[in-house]
Amino acid sequence: MCYRRAEDILPMELIEMIQQYVDGENIYIPRKAESRREWGSSTRIREELE
Repeated sequence: MCYRRAEDILPMELIEMIQQYVDGENIYIPRKAESRREWGSSTRIREELE
């Protein structure tokens, strides 16, 4: 997982709305259901465990 600066991708009015709930903390925004990958698909750990 990589982190991106909110100021680089979100409009300021949306950032201000989010700050009403969370100010100065990290939040996780999950992927959309159709974009999810299976566990271990990006590494070989699944193969190693089998």
